[in-house]
Amino acid sequence: MHYTADLRRTGMKIKTKLLIVVLGIIIMMIFIQSVVLVVENRKLRIENAKLHFMLYTPSELIPKQQKAMMLPRISLVDIETGEKAGLFDSMKSDELILFVFSTSCLTCDQASDVLNDIYYQYNDRFTIIGISKDDTLSIKDFAARNSVRFPVYRYETSSEIQPLSGLFSSLPQTVLANRTGDIVLIMKGVPGELINKINRR
Repeated sequence: MHYTADLRRTGMKIKTKLLIVVLGIIIMMIFIQSVVLVVENRKLRIENAKLHFMLYTPSELIPKQQKAMMLPRISLVDIETGEKAGLFDSMKSDELILFVFSTSCLTCDQASDVLNDIYYQYNDRFTIIGISKDDTLSIKDFAARNSVRFPVYRYETSSEIQPLSGLFSSLPQTVLANRTGDIVLIMKGVPGELINKINRR
């Protein structure tokens, strides 16, 4: 009898210890997840603060050390005439919306629809152009297939435009910049929120 009771007590002690260990592991996992969430939330707040600063602070008031990246002064090739022009030569307004795309990118097709709508509504307020490093025929096909309303150009791969390779790490990207090349906003993928953002500026 005593032996059986001792066995039961021993079994209960083992179960209790196992339960404590399991609870400790669960608590530790919850703590780690909480720390990760806090860190991610802090990063998100910092990024949102930067975006808010760039969106609502006029570029001329942003200190040089806090300015966003600058667009390189690249040469664009007219896909109809083959003539070259500077990126800012065609600007008829103070701000430029630059749509960087690939002709083989399905997301770029979707993004071009958004840019078409923006061009229809805001071409008097922004200079809106599309650029691609693809060949001329592919760019023409892209423009025809998506009924692109805004001007599109080809840029050549050379040392002159190497900064683009780092700036536009994925396509499509939509960039809002001013006449001096200061980048105000960069949106990756389909820029569905671009109209709302420029309406708040």
